[in-house]
Amino acid sequence: MNKLLGLLSLVVLWGNAAIADTVDVNTFNALNTAVGEAASPRTINILDNLTSTANMNVQSAADLTINGNNFTLSGYTGYSNASGFRLINGNTLTLENINMDSFKSSNKGGAIYNDNSSSVTIGNNASFTSNTSANGGGAIYNGNSSSVTIGNNASFTSNTSTNGGGAIYGSTGSTTTLNTGSGLTTFSGNTDYRGPNDIYLYDTAKLNISGTGEVLFGSGIASSNTNAVINQNSTGNMTLESTANNANFQGTFTQTAGKTTVLGSFFNNTSANNIITNNSILDMSQAADRTINRITIDNAALSAIGGGIQAYTINNLSSGSGTANFDVDIDGLAGTSDTFAITNAGSGTLNIANFHLVNAPTAESIPLTIFSGNISGYTFTTSKTEVTTPVYNY
Repeated sequence: MNKLLGLLSLVVLWGNAAIADTVDVNTFNALNTAVGEAASPRTINILDNLTSTANMNVQSAADLTINGNNFTLSGYTGYSNASGFRLINGNTLTLENINMDSFKSSNKGGAIYNDNSSSVTIGNNASFTSNTSANGGGAIYNGNSSSVTIGNNASFTSNTSTNGGGAIYGSTGSTTTLNTGSGLTTFSGNTDYRGPNDIYLYDTAKLNISGTGEVLFGSGIASSNTNAVINQNSTGNMTLESTANNANFQGTFTQTAGKTTVLGSFFNNTSANNIITNNSILDMSQAADRTINRITIDNAALSAIGGGIQAYTINNLSSGSGTANFDVDIDGLAGTSDTFAITNAGSGTLNIANFHLVNAPTAESIPLTIFSGNISGYTFTTSKTEVTTPVYNY
C-alpha cells in the first residue's frame, strides 16, 4: 500500500512540473497565438519580418522568451492601438535580437506595456524606432513596481509620447536598468510634450546604468519630483548630448564610477541633487552651459580640461567627507586659467589636481587664483603651488 502511494505521488508531481517548449513562427497570427497560450516556460523563434494587427497579451503565469533573430516586428499603420506586448500582472518576458518599429498605443507603452510587478529583459542589439503612445512611454511603459533591463548596443530612435517619456516612462517604484556591457546604448530624436526627452521618471522611479560600455542621451531625462533616482555605476562613459533637455530632472543623480560628459547642460534644476564620488569624473569642458546647481564632489573630479579658458558657476558645493578635485585649463600667455564662481559652499577640501596648458607660454610662473565667492570654509590644496614652464623659441 505504501509503495502504491509513493508511485501515485510521483505521478502527481511529474504532472505538475513545468515543461518548456519551443515554437517557430513566421506569421503574426502564429506569434500572437503562441504568446497568448504560453502558460509554462516557452521560447518563440521569429523567422520573418512580421506586422502586428493586435495587442500581444502575455499570460499571467507565463515565463516567455522571444528570439527575434534580428527580424523586425512592426505595428500596422492602419491601427491606432496596436501596442505590442502587454504584461499586466507579474509576468516575465525576455526579448532577444529584437527590432520593434512603429507601434502605437492610445494609452501607455507603444511597443511594451509592463505593469504591476512584471519583468521584461531585453537582450543585446535591440532597437526601438518610431513607436508612439498617448499617455506615457513612446516605446516602453515601465509601470508600478515593475522592472525593465536592457542589454548593450540598444538603440531608441524617434519614439514619442504626448505625455511623459519619449522612449521610456518609469512609474512609481519601477526600476529601469541600462546594462551597457562593453557596447554603446543610444537615445536620439525622442520627444514628449516638453520637446526632447528620452526617459521620464515618475515619483520614486529609478534608472540604473551599469556595465563597462557607453550610453548617449540625445534628448535628456526628466522627473516629476525629487524622489526620482539616477545611479550611474557604469565604468564607461555617459554622455549628455548638446540636444538633451535635462532641465526638468528634479531627483538625485549619483555617479560612483566612470565619466559623465556634458555637451549641453547638466541636471541643473534647483531641486536636483548631484553626487559625484568614488574617483569618478564629471567632464564639463565642452558643455554649452557651464552652470552646476547643487553638487557634492566627494573624492571625485570636476574636469574642465580640454575646453580652453572658461568660466564656471557652481551653486551649493560640498565635498562630503572627502576631497573635491578640479582639473583646469591654464593659459601661459595670458597668465590666466579657468575660473570657478562658487556660491553657498560648505566646508571641505578643494584640490587643484591637474593642469593643462592651453597655449605655448614663455618662461613664467602662472598663479592659480581661480576660485571666487563664498568659499571661506574650504581648505585649499594643489598638486603644485605654481606651474613653471620652459621657454619656446620660434
